[in-house]
Amino acid sequence: MLDRVNAERSKQGVPPLCYNKKLNAAAQAHSKDQARNDRMSLSDSNGSYPAQRVTAQGFKWSNVGENVAAGQRDVATVMTGWMNSPGHRANILNRDYKFFGLHDGRQYTH
Repeated sequence: MLDRVNAERSKQGVPPLCYNKKLNAAAQAHSKDQARNDRMSLSDSNGSYPAQRVTAQGFKWSNVGENVAAGQRDVATVMTGWMNSPGHRANILNRDYKFFGLHDGRQYTH
């Protein structure tokens, strides 16, 4: 997924994102929360949003964005959907973003 995101950024002359384990931890916690509560949303079951979740993991940030997806079977389909969505595309191509975290929640969903 990071390779695909960075490929899209490269096409637009945007610097690549770097993997960050704290962002991964925030993504994992959110993915598990969504599966546990059978809902997909930018807010979690406690009402926290991406900035609050990454702060809770100790990530120091100045800009935070989040893309979520459900129902797709592969990375290519997720990326096509995101790149065709103005908000998701803007997140992917945002020059202010430097780091990336991901959690694939397949093992947590039903």
